[in-house]
Amino acid sequence: MSIETIFAHVSCADIETSIRSYEKLFGVLPLEPERQRLETAGLRPGAIEATAGYFVLRLRDPDGNLVVLASARKS
Repeated sequence: MSIETIFAHVSCADIETSIRSYEKLFGVLPLEPERQRLETAGLRPGAIEATAGYFVLRLRDPDGNLVVLASARKS
């Protein structure tokens, strides 16, 4: 059996605590350098969108699946 779908989701009870924890684990970099990297790699990312509390970057993979990258907004 081959993998056909990948979905990552993290539920959290307290968003502020989770943000601090995941920032330590992964780092929450600005999306612009990642957007530039994706564009340079020949992918076509959309514009960075500001949403309620987050910055979001959307792009489609070769199968047309929507890939969304999100970064917590810094105050």
